[in-house]
Amino acid sequence: MRVRGVVRDEETGMAITGASVVIGRRSVNTDALGRYRIGAEWKRTTMTVGAAGYEPLEVAVDGSNRNTVQDVVLRRASWTVQPASRSGAGRDAPVDPGPRDQ
Repeated sequence: MRVRGVVRDEETGMAITGASVVIGRRSVNTDALGRYRIGAEWKRTTMTVGAAGYEPLEVAVDGSNRNTVQDVVLRRASWTVQPASRSGAGRDAPVDPGPRDQ
């Protein structure tokens, strides 16, 4: 069976380039228009879709059709990544704000 579709941002509806689509041991990345195409075994299965800055999503795929269209909408991650410290020592170092206008 072949599964194809488009991965989009939930808020903007814009296509997500480079999203990862995984079924079993097979994986592909979406193209510049958010499109993907991946082969899967002929059965009901689960597809995992993820992208940097988005919450990963598991989607049930019905294996009853030879060609299945499965569009996916990803939600932006609610968590944030803290930037690395400037000292490089694993803790924040004071940063000189530079000259102040008086």
